[in-house]
Amino acid sequence: EMKEMRRQGYDEDFAAALTGATATVGPVFPPSITMLMYASVTGASVGKLFIAGVIPGIMMCVSLMVYVFYYGRVHGLPVGVKYTLKMFLRITFQAFPALLCPVILLVSIYGGICTPTEAGAIAGFYALVISLIVYRCLGWKELKSIFVATAQMVGRIAITVGCASAIVYIAGLEKLPVYIGGWLLGLTDN
Repeated sequence: EMKEMRRQGYDEDFAAALTGATATVGPVFPPSITMLMYASVTGASVGKLFIAGVIPGIMMCVSLMVYVFYYGRVHGLPVGVKYTLKMFLRITFQAFPALLCPVILLVSIYGGICTPTEAGAIAGFYALVISLIVYRCLGWKELKSIFVATAQMVGRIAITVGCASAIVYIAGLEKLPVYIGGWLLGLTDN
């Protein structure tokens, strides 16, 4: 993202700030891996978490769009290609199979067809199939590197969740929150 913004003429500070700001949308807007991990550790409802993230996610996106539009106008940043309605419809039609992926995910979760984990697996398989067959943008070499990167990421997350679960279990077993609460209340009456 930053590389492309620099290529288009955006200054490096703005590109870095925009990349950092947009990185906060992913954990909030469904389907969010962060929400899935939180739900798996705490037992919270994934569906309710996803619903709770829609409005804040949309608000974040709209506010970022408004700010970037304003900043771009004030600082004379390059404007992208203007699309006609015909071009827009053609591109949307080409992207339609990919646009179905989040629809499949959310409909299967909220429709009660399957659990969030199963819906994620279905959506992931669907994305893999359309990448291989419809768009033909993945070869076997890229597919292998994707599987390796996924295994590494899942391994890191599994270790993190395992360690967090162990710490929560030990803290509960040893009544650590009770001791910390008593210590804090011993410092002040208020």
